Amino acid sequence: MPIKPSAKVGEAIRHLLAEKDMINEQMADDLNISKQLVSHYKNDRRTMQQDIAKQSIRVYEDSPEYIGELLYKFSDGYTSPVLKGPAIERHRLALKAHAEG
Repeated sequence: MPIKPSAKVGEAIRHLLAEKDMINEQMADDLNISKQLVSHYKNDRRTMQQDIAKQSIRVYEDSPEYIGELLYKFSDGYTSPVLKGPAIERHRLALKAHAEG
């Protein structure tokens, strides 16, 4: 499975910031990058480089949803997408229908 050298991770960043109730500045401090770069990532104006992604996985190891989203983006869809929100309910209903069928 090829791993991309960089990927757009805006959705993952937005979810992580909301989950941890953080602001851009805190993430910038945690990863030793500029707050402007965090903003660019968050708004998909720049792609996150693989080395920053690896570092962020180590820093935010207690956020499996964030890690799953990064892996999905960097694997170019070879890993399973992270199910959340309405997707979880649709998945549950599909499994239930399949099991009953």
